[in-house]
Amino acid sequence: MVTDGQVIQCGDPLLLVVLETIKDKVPSIITPVVFTSLVGQEVTLNKSGFQRAGSTNIISVNK
Repeated sequence: MVTDGQVIQCGDPLLLVVLETIKDKVPSIITPVVFTSLVGQEVTLNKSGFQRAGSTNIISVNK
């Protein structure tokens, strides 16, 4: 969905996964989180485990 060097914005889809197609072929269907352009910044995990859609303050990104 995106190409190398493409400028993206918050909310832009990065990839498309059809869960029904892969769920029997992978050990887990946990959603990956991708951070790009984090030079000089730190990611802190504030919550772990299952989070419902709409949960807030799961991670922090700080300089």
